[in-house]
Amino acid sequence: MKNKGITLIEVLAVIAIILIVTTVTWVALYRSIPHNQLFSANEELISAIKDAQSSAVKTQDNFIVRFDVNNKKYSVIEIVNDTEHLKGETILPNRVSISAVNLTNNQVIFNSSGSVEYSGSIQLTNTLSETRTIQINSSGFISNQ
Repeated sequence: MKNKGITLIEVLAVIAIILIVTTVTWVALYRSIPHNQLFSANEELISAIKDAQSSAVKTQDNFIVRFDVNNKKYSVIEIVNDTEHLKGETILPNRVSISAVNLTNNQVIFNSSGSVEYSGSIQLTNTLSETRTIQINSSGFISNQ
């Protein structure tokens, strides 16, 4: 007569396979978090810069995007009659930082034509040492590298 049950070894083998697959999946997902956060923060920053640029053209006021490297944040500011008005502030995700700002006074100022007086770049880095660089040239053209 044949035994039609499942042995303990078979159950343990299935549990071991499930644990291995779960561990491999979890590690892969965990490693992708910094990459995804860098990509997302980069896209949000480009959007904020372009919004500031278009707002400067639309309102005919100067707009500033100011970078605070130590606090991992950037601010969008409108200048009306020589007075700064904060329009928004964004703190970067935990695994992303501003690693370099090659702009005068760590800020880019868009004038009423959408151009900037000084060109430069901003570099974001994640905990995996991956980087994204945003270039802004004097005509106001914004590129991503």
